[in-house]
Amino acid sequence: MTPVDMGNKEQYPEFACLPEQSIQGYDLIYHRLHYTEPSKYFFEPGCKLLFMTVDACLNKRGPKPGHIFLFDMQGVKLGHLTRVSLSSLRKFFQYVQEAMPVRMREIHVFNTEPIVDKLLLLIRPFMDKKFFDMIKFHHKNADLENFYSTVAPRSTLPPDHGGTLPDTQTLHKKCMQNLKTLEPYFRSEEEQRINALPDKKREKAMERAFKNLEID
Repeated sequence: MTPVDMGNKEQYPEFACLPEQSIQGYDLIYHRLHYTEPSKYFFEPGCKLLFMTVDACLNKRGPKPGHIFLFDMQGVKLGHLTRVSLSSLRKFFQYVQEAMPVRMREIHVFNTEPIVDKLLLLIRPFMDKKFFDMIKFHHKNADLENFYSTVAPRSTLPPDHGGTLPDTQTLHKKCMQNLKTLEPYFRSEEEQRINALPDKKREKAMERAFKNLEID
């Protein structure tokens, strides 16, 4: 699964498989926007990078009893929601709930704003109850002491969330370097999936998948 060329690399969101594990021994996958201008946001490439980050984490550490996803909503605006198609959203949640090769335990959403209500209206129809119940929301002014003591201590988190890890951009750059080393794997995986498609769909998929793809 190769990332698409997003032009200026500033358009990438930030992703990281955090170096430390949760209190219960689960791997932590982190995501936030870096540049928050909606015109720089692209949902489908962001999904690809998220799934590649998960794959890279599995490749490096092997199977784990579970994963926890941490999403920071700082800077998310209504304009970002307008750039997400319902068909892409449906495919995203179908993959996450039915096919992603990890056991998701919890999803923590930080820095929630009033826009979270509009976001839930958009995504709730695509989530089953079990998945929805995994989501825990933390307001931007919330006291996270209980989160630190029961889910992820400060040593597992970046500074923006009261942690002692390097800043999110440093963690993201390390993640991208790791993805770069796995580029042959991702290209091979992409080719395998495309070759399994019927002829008509295969030609279109090849056009989309092999456009001067880079990871920086």
